[in-house]
Amino acid sequence: MVSLQISAPIASDEGGVTRWQAELIDGERRQLLYFESDGFPAGEDRVPLRPCMLAALPIAMRRGCPLQIPGSLDTGSYRNLIEWQQAMAGWHPGDMQVVPLAVDVSSAPPAAAESGAATAFSGGVDSCYTAVRYSQDDDCRRQLEHPLRAGIMVHGMDIPLAGQGATQFDAAVARSQRVLESLGLEALSVATNARDLSEAEGVNWNTAAHGILIASAIACFEARFAQVLIPSTYVYGCLRTPWASHPATDPLFSSSRVAYLHDGAEANKLDKVDVISPYPAVSEQLRVCWSGPRNDGNCGHCFKCVTTQACFWLAGVESPAAFDSPARVEELAA
Repeated sequence: MVSLQISAPIASDEGGVTRWQAELIDGERRQLLYFESDGFPAGEDRVPLRPCMLAALPIAMRRGCPLQIPGSLDTGSYRNLIEWQQAMAGWHPGDMQVVPLAVDVSSAPPAAAESGAATAFSGGVDSCYTAVRYSQDDDCRRQLEHPLRAGIMVHGMDIPLAGQGATQFDAAVARSQRVLESLGLEALSVATNARDLSEAEGVNWNTAAHGILIASAIACFEARFAQVLIPSTYVYGCLRTPWASHPATDPLFSSSRVAYLHDGAEANKLDKVDVISPYPAVSEQLRVCWSGPRNDGNCGHCFKCVTTQACFWLAGVESPAAFDSPARVEELAA
């Protein structure tokens, strides 16, 4: 059986941005996979393996071929990714298969990460809810072994790399930075073509890909954080299955060193807006729109924009400043 091989990841630096990249090799075919950020340590010779491995796994499963991984993998990662494959194959029979991971497995304890937690951060209601709770609420802080220190945005997921995506992502990062800094958190970002490669293989973004691809980008910062939060999409009482970011599968992105947690599924959108609405920076910079003409703001009139504004109205905020073109009650009625 032909395998999908990951080449040894390498690093390059240009203009203050560090790129970590590897090739996905299948016979004569070679595809470049990369992650780049101005938040990576410059001049680092040892490029982490887990980002590339996580991004390549759904492609290997879609093809039904073994994944050859250079170097060694910790026992926790190996065990969890076998389990994650079993969940995805069970949810996508005929489309995704459990595949062998050809890699050395090490039971030696990995080096300790810095003491801190990070959250995936898009600037929407779900991620703002997670950021607000663990930075501002003492009861929530006690639920984490490590203090929340940063939010991480990923370019190439909801905002495309091509076209106007670069400038629009910069504007979206600026919005998120204002929110995170108001909460005392650091704003980090990373760009990757992992979604483009995955979609070219036919991996379903909603039900199979986006959870592990977000985790692959966040994994670039694992040397700094001992815990990672992935904000929920659905509430426990109304979970969607299959779904690529799920309470049953997000913890399976954990390694022996870094714990990944699915956060916020106890609260629906109105519950979350009740928590975040008192924070002016959130009401001013929130970004929820995905169907409008731009990716760095809110159109104000699509389904998601209208229902989010309705949640703010019910929370006592009549005109959240994040919506330059406010919705009317008649739009909600329609």
